[in-house]
Amino acid sequence: MVTMDSKLKDIMNCPEAVAAIDKIFPGFSKNPLLSFGYPMPLRRICAIPQAGVSAEQAKQIEEALAALAK
Repeated sequence: MVTMDSKLKDIMNCPEAVAAIDKIFPGFSKNPLLSFGYPMPLRRICAIPQAGVSAEQAKQIEEALAALAK
């Protein structure tokens, strides 16, 4: 199970999570800078202004990841 507090590397190893995030934030998994965030929790990445993730998108991602755990 992955959550917003999981490291990005762990999230990227979960195809269902990657697909869910890509639906909300198109192009997420294809970003060439993605590997730089691997050691960071997704919640922290979403909070970085340069990531371009809106608060609404972050909430949607969190809900989608929670739904995968059910």
